[in-house]
Amino acid sequence: MIVTPLTERSGKSIAFLHSKDENWAMCDSYRLPSDADQIVSQFRIENEKAEIVEKYRLDREVFPGDVAPVLILQSEERVLKNYKWGVWNSKTQKYETVARIESFKTSPLWKDAVKSSRCLIPASSFYEWKTLSDTEKINVEINPKSTELFAFAGLHVHYHEGGQIIPGFAIVTVPASLEMTPVGERQPGVIAQEDYSSWLDGAADPISLVRSERSIVFEIKKDPPPEDEHTGSG
Repeated sequence: MIVTPLTERSGKSIAFLHSKDENWAMCDSYRLPSDADQIVSQFRIENEKAEIVEKYRLDREVFPGDVAPVLILQSEERVLKNYKWGVWNSKTQKYETVARIESFKTSPLWKDAVKSSRCLIPASSFYEWKTLSDTEKINVEINPKSTELFAFAGLHVHYHEGGQIIPGFAIVTVPASLEMTPVGERQPGVIAQEDYSSWLDGAADPISLVRSERSIVFEIKKDPPPEDEHTGSG
């Protein structure tokens, strides 16, 4: 993967996350692929191309609290569904956008989901905050070296909100690889393409399937943007 600095971002509000939470340092947002044909081909899904283009709003940046496509197993077929990024945790009274791999067996929120409610989150890149000093940070975009898409390991949980049942998802996180430690202590977990079926069917050991990307090369060519660039309401 190649890490490049981000010079322009949308003004989307990120109030959905608490800036002092560990989530903040893990994954600010991610980008959806732009090519529906590539999604159908790589993930071998049953959705029609026209449906994907119409329902899932490709080629955009996804922030916590947004509704985005996730891949689930339904009647033995891979299908895309629109789920909300974030799962309400009634115990902590906040939205959980990530699921730490270390908490799979102990967390009341995740221990059942990891057995029966796994998902894949298609992405073409993701963003993280890199701290340069006590007063300065830069938001970097992390891209795969290849032209292939990749999939975050995810868990999905339905929860009640405003009298409705909301399908939400969280991205699994793992300790950062050596290449990622300059950015943060954790990173999103990635499922290799050959393990998509094993992850989705829930039978295989989840921990052994979640991989942190090891081939990350940092390439920061420009001056960092102002610290307050990612502000505004959305």
